[in-house]
Amino acid sequence: MPRFEYSSVIPAPRSVVWAFHERPDAVQLLTTPESRVHVLERRGGLEPGARVVFEIRAIWPLHIRWIAEHGEYQAGSLFTDHQLEGPFRSWTHRHIFTDEGAGTRLTDSIEFRLKGGPVIDFFGSWIVKLQLRAMFRYRHAITLAYCTKPGSKSGGGPS
Repeated sequence: MPRFEYSSVIPAPRSVVWAFHERPDAVQLLTTPESRVHVLERRGGLEPGARVVFEIRAIWPLHIRWIAEHGEYQAGSLFTDHQLEGPFRSWTHRHIFTDEGAGTRLTDSIEFRLKGGPVIDFFGSWIVKLQLRAMFRYRHAITLAYCTKPGSKSGGGPS
C-alpha cells in the first residue's frame, strides 16, 4: 500500500495547533486557493463519526464526490479520517500532534490505494505523492501562519 508522510515543527504549543484544526473553517483554510476541491458539508468536529463532504471539480462536467469520516481520536494528539466514498480505492489520513521542544511536530501520514489495483498503485502513486507534497507544504505553511500570530491562543489568522 502506498504511503505518504509530511512533517514539520510549528513553533507553538500543541494546544494551539490542535485548536486551529478544531476550527469550523479549518478545512476551507487548509484547501489551496487553486484547488479544484470544494467543501460541500462538514458535520461535527474532529471526533469519531464527524464527516466532511468534498466535491472535486475535475474536467467539466465531471465532479467527484469525496466523503471522509473521522475515526481514531485522541484529544490533543491524533485524529484519523477515512474515505467512505471518493477517488481512491482506500484512503486513511492520520493527523499526529506531538511535543517537540517548545513547539509541536505536526505529522500527516496517509496510506492510500488507487483504483485499478497494485500495478496502478506502483506506477501512479508517485504522481499522487507529488501532489500531496505540494498540498501539505501549503497546509503546514497555513497552520504555521495561524498558530504563530502574536497573541494567538486558538489560531486567529495570519498577520
